[in-house]
Amino acid sequence: MGLEIKSKVSGRYKIEAIKLDKDGNEVSRRLAADWFDNLITTPGLNYMGNSDGWMTYCQVGTSSAAPAFTDTSLGAFLAYTSTLTANTSGISGATPYYTWAAKTFRFAEGVAAGNLSEVGVGWTTNAGVYSRALILDGVGAPTTITILSDETLDVTYEFRFYPQLTDDTGTIVFTGNIGGSYDFIFRAAMVGAVGSYWGMPPIGMGYTGAYYVKDGDIAAVTSQPSGNSSTLTVAAQSYVDASLERKFNASLSLTQGNLAGGIRCFSSILGLGFFQLQFDPAIPKTSNDLVTFVIKHSWGRV
Repeated sequence: MGLEIKSKVSGRYKIEAIKLDKDGNEVSRRLAADWFDNLITTPGLNYMGNSDGWMTYCQVGTSSAAPAFTDTSLGAFLAYTSTLTANTSGISGATPYYTWAAKTFRFAEGVAAGNLSEVGVGWTTNAGVYSRALILDGVGAPTTITILSDETLDVTYEFRFYPQLTDDTGTIVFTGNIGGSYDFIFRAAMVGAVGSYWGMPPIGMGYTGAYYVKDGDIAAVTSQPSGNSSTLTVAAQSYVDASLERKFNASLSLTQGNLAGGIRCFSSILGLGFFQLQFDPAIPKTSNDLVTFVIKHSWGRV
């Protein structure tokens, strides 16, 4: 299918053990495991299609079995928490561009005590894992860390969302008064920009916003189309289970998009991300025309 752009996701963990005094003040902190990569599960990727809670709970366990794409839980669950001590997000302003969200989950003193070898985040307390990883040492080998009964555990999970930086190109055919073939260029927009264009993850992949048609040209991935603008209507279709894609209906009523120079470009937030689309030639829409087309945003692992 044309008019499709694909984004990619990744994640990583850091684990720290803390001792607190009787008033809850930090006495000491040790790095139990520095940043290490995760496996994002297929159920986790699927969960993104309809929901935004894939970073609600953190879980730790004791299994050394290698993570698999089909995992729905840790290998040997020990404890969970939804308590946060930090919840931050932002944008990488240079190549490789990505938007990120980091949450630091706190396990109260003694709750996660023992020998830990696995960690995950997900949408339920002891299953529904979006991400699972064996705890790794400094050279990337699986390891076991020991959390003492008088220690508090902090687990930081950082999620990253990478836009496709290459163009999708092709031809779309419209019927009616504007009938004919129109070449298109579909690409990411405003990557690296601070603000709401690339969302503050996690948000649902069916989210839409900031949708316009313009009579100016498409821009580089770090900018957006120029020219006079008009609004249009963008709505997500229902998510098809296991498809790992959201389709969006874009439509212009009789009163929308009647630009003197025709519709050259479209831009919109489509789930996690802001995108732009150029038509060549410009669509000569008038108040006699209705225009509809479908755009697809899919996602997968880095």
